[in-house]
Amino acid sequence: MKLVFQVILAAFLMSALTPAIASTRPKLILLGKTAEESPPYALIDSLHSVALAKGDGSRVAFGSYQAENAWRTYVWNRSTGCIVSVPAIQAGEDVCSPDGRPEKIYFCGISSTGEYVVGYSVGEYGKGAFRWQWGATYADDLLQIDFVSAARASGVSTNGQYVAISGDLGLVCEPGFALAGRLNYLTPAYSIMDTTAWECNDVPPPGVLANAITAGGETLVGEVAIYTRCGDGEGPEGYAWRWNVGSSPSLILLDSQPVTGAAFGVSNDASTVVGFIYNFGYLAFRAVGGSTNAELLADLPGSVLSSVAIDASPNWIVGTTSIDGYPRATAWLGEDADPVDLNARYACLKPENLRLTAATSVSDDGRYVAGRASYAAESTVWAWVVDHGSCPADFNEDGFVDDVDFVNYFTPAYTALVCSPCDATCETNCARPSVFDCTDFSDSPYNACVGDLNWDGVVDDADFAIFVVSYNLLECPPD
Repeated sequence: MKLVFQVILAAFLMSALTPAIASTRPKLILLGKTAEESPPYALIDSLHSVALAKGDGSRVAFGSYQAENAWRTYVWNRSTGCIVSVPAIQAGEDVCSPDGRPEKIYFCGISSTGEYVVGYSVGEYGKGAFRWQWGATYADDLLQIDFVSAARASGVSTNGQYVAISGDLGLVCEPGFALAGRLNYLTPAYSIMDTTAWECNDVPPPGVLANAITAGGETLVGEVAIYTRCGDGEGPEGYAWRWNVGSSPSLILLDSQPVTGAAFGVSNDASTVVGFIYNFGYLAFRAVGGSTNAELLADLPGSVLSSVAIDASPNWIVGTTSIDGYPRATAWLGEDADPVDLNARYACLKPENLRLTAATSVSDDGRYVAGRASYAAESTVWAWVVDHGSCPADFNEDGFVDDVDFVNYFTPAYTALVCSPCDATCETNCARPSVFDCTDFSDSPYNACVGDLNWDGVVDDADFAIFVVSYNLLECPPD
């Protein structure tokens, strides 16, 4: 153990040599809602209305409804604080809106580093998929490539080369969802998922959707509509699937039976797939180890909307559950974990009347979580991001993890083991965007429990192992 006077001396010397670091304290950022701007950015309440760059949380994309039935997509840059609008395909090149800007621009995915955003636009004559690179003047038209009409782009690899698409053959501007595949943007050419095994009397499935793709572009997950019986008039049901490009797709199974549901998230290493199951009251499922055998996450109604890389610490899976008739942002933290209501977990980070209704995305390292929120008295939906901080073990925010943090903060919490409720009163910093932060740090913890560094509700040996790493480094890393 380091001696206290050595640590204090080192801290004094380093403070004279190093610049001030950014706040390490966890905070909630409400995107688009500013004190000056009117009207603010109001989100459309759709499935993929908020997503952050999983690799480092550096950028967050969100969809917005504006006047005159117009939808737009925006991206927030964490390092600059700027919110930029994703441009449309250049007029004249967009065959579905040749004379001007499309009426609606929906985003469905953002790359791991935030460099690329994909989705679809709707113009006067129809719709088509797009891919936009950060800083580009116009988005790229993916509608008609290699005889495939892409109705929707739903995910993109880190380098922007591979795009998950859902579409049709030859139907320009009005493609359906008869096929799913992966576009190699550099070729350009498609790898189309083979759905022959799901045909009914030689009739292809009536619908197939790709919902997510891994950072490397090698695995896709989604939903397929399959006729339950052939020849007797019964309609199709949706089933969750995963597809390793180059092989046959596989349905997700529960107790050896295909489950009616949808897969919405896949970890970057393709080991974990998450989604929800319709026939169990929208229960969340998880399939681990590269397997298609699913397990239910918890005995509560809910739908998982996004997942985190399997090597993250902790292994976050985030989504939405319905409690008392209200949707709530929820997280599952590790193996066999019960769902955690993020409204309770982040109680001291948000105004009391702000309800976190959905968690839709989480960064690979678990530092950033994003989703949708609304105020109790408003119908408007906002995008939110929680930043857990760059140096969470620096409890007194002096730029160092030393004996003061260990003796005054971590040790009492570690001895108590069980977390106490947070009763902090948050102050509001109406910046651009709005930032909420629990500032009375000496009297109230920044989350449900000081010392709970992996946010699992207790302070135990797992938290001690995390603390020791920061303690041995002494100095907090730059944000």
